[in-house]
Amino acid sequence: LPTVVVIAGSILCATYLLPVIRRAYFEPAPDTTNADWQDPQDPGFSQKLALILLAAIVVLLGVVPGPLLELAKRAAVELLLLQ
Repeated sequence: LPTVVVIAGSILCATYLLPVIRRAYFEPAPDTTNADWQDPQDPGFSQKLALILLAAIVVLLGVVPGPLLELAKRAAVELLLLQ
């Protein structure tokens, strides 16, 4: 289960951040001196979906942190036993 949660979170983060990184680093900068320059565009559906899901996870973990804390406690105990 923890692996699934990490993979899902990574996919959501990538869905939200990769288009931003692509525009910032791999596309030419817009000509801001041109009068036809476009205003910032609204995020697409996939970016909105990723943002909503990540925000819901943050709120859920803030309201009900017990299961995640218990999982972290068990992992810490296992790591300490390995030493």
